[in-house]
Amino acid sequence: MRAITLIIVSVLLTLAVAVGANVLLEQIDRGIPVALIFEEEGPGAALGQGLKQTLLRVIDDCREQKVARYHPIVLSPANVEGSVQKAVEAGAVAVLGGGTSTFTGKLLLAAEKERISLISPTANSRRLAVEGDRLYRIRSSTGARRLGRVAADQGFTDYIVLADQDNYQYVDSFLPDFIEAHGEEPLAVMRLRRGLDREEIIRLLDSRIRFRGALLVLPDFYASLTVQLLRDFWPGLTIYLSDWGVSGQSMQLMGTPGPGVRGISFSMPEGEDHLGPLVERLTERYGSRPVFDHLASAHAALAMLDQAVQKGGPVRGGVAAALSAMDRVDHWGWNFAVDCCGDGRQPIYLVEFLQGRWQTVEVLPPLPLGGP
Repeated sequence: MRAITLIIVSVLLTLAVAVGANVLLEQIDRGIPVALIFEEEGPGAALGQGLKQTLLRVIDDCREQKVARYHPIVLSPANVEGSVQKAVEAGAVAVLGGGTSTFTGKLLLAAEKERISLISPTANSRRLAVEGDRLYRIRSSTGARRLGRVAADQGFTDYIVLADQDNYQYVDSFLPDFIEAHGEEPLAVMRLRRGLDREEIIRLLDSRIRFRGALLVLPDFYASLTVQLLRDFWPGLTIYLSDWGVSGQSMQLMGTPGPGVRGISFSMPEGEDHLGPLVERLTERYGSRPVFDHLASAHAALAMLDQAVQKGGPVRGGVAAALSAMDRVDHWGWNFAVDCCGDGRQPIYLVEFLQGRWQTVEVLPPLPLGGP
């Protein structure tokens, strides 16, 4: 009887070890947990959802190529504080999230409370540049000062501003910088919730403002529609777009507005050379070419995270320590400086809409560390 009991116990222990090993292997196979929290509504919805989908595809490609193994935890942005708490409970080493600066600011408050690092691919308001916080960004600047100087040099004058009403963190950072660098106050500033519509056009016509140019600080979808309407009612108008409006989507929707539509971008419309093989794999797998602005931003953000994981280990505290000590991202083909606020210094692409697509006109080098 005793022998039988020992045999039974031995079998049960073996099974328990086997089950435990299988559970451990399954956890290892799933990868390092990372939370994804992006906008689903409002002016940042298109940007947020585009970034989320692109990140999921890049994470999947990393697994297929055996470059890195991450387990994405997609959480709702409806309750930001609750979602960040769930991320921590699920063991996430960091949060990838925030397309617009305003939503990223809200996400940061929750991340600070839960003591978890936050990496944003696109939020770039200078209001979010704070040394010692838990936010790390791929972009340290809106590029407004650069665009303002370029516009002034190109004779952009007597202009109006059409800006988004809701993404105040971004707009209230971009506009003062542009105006100061340009050296001329706009004739009027219109805050819009859904871009330019018939009522706003009537207001402009009735105002009898004699403007020769327009600066658009709007989401890409509304920016492209606004360009069309402005050109219909005011032919020959010179139009500048902030980086928020220059995207693959605006390129598809812009139509044929004619010359004189310019802007800036932090992603080269023609594509980054080191992302070429990735673009080919994603195009083959999903049947469509990735949007240039989403792909570069998402890939760079994941590269920043993976570099931190490599240096600090796959744990929340290690990633936080590695990010806080990071002065450069040199990973997966990216090579850019990171300033004291944890924000990347990226080149700016001056672009113009020609022959149905955004084309790079000039590449401006990254701002020096400590620059505006």
